[in-house]
Amino acid sequence: MKYFFVSSVLLLIAFDKEGSAASFNDQCVQAHNAYRMQEGKPTLTTDFRLVNHAQRRANQLSASCSFDHNGNLGSGYGENLAFGYYNCAQSVKMWYDEKRFYRAPVFSAQTGHYTQVVWRGTTKVGCATAPHCRYRTITVCSYDPPGNMQGQFQNNV
Repeated sequence: MKYFFVSSVLLLIAFDKEGSAASFNDQCVQAHNAYRMQEGKPTLTTDFRLVNHAQRRANQLSASCSFDHNGNLGSGYGENLAFGYYNCAQSVKMWYDEKRFYRAPVFSAQTGHYTQVVWRGTTKVGCATAPHCRYRTITVCSYDPPGNMQGQFQNNV
């Protein structure tokens, strides 16, 4: 039953037209929360400081034609990046699908997006998108508090 509900919610989100930055972020939050509900984790809320940070990061990555986390270092926020997707539900699904590779309770570069999406201690998120020189679009989600903290996986994933 949970799987059907999550699939239905994500299908509806995927066909939503992103008319503005706010609706794109809303789509991202809904997708995150559908997966977090499936995992028994608390829901995330939008933090507009994070939306603004994510938009600056998306614009920065677009302008530099790059795709890396280096520009986020020192921000104090967690970050997930995706490229080539026109809606956020697809990006969040790709991140969540890393679950099949997760071997609790440790960090792996192969599953870092998944663990950030479901990280219990994260309470706020902000997401944005921008055109990208190589990948059509780039999606950036910023998280507070950040996830993927060494020694805390057992209590958060």
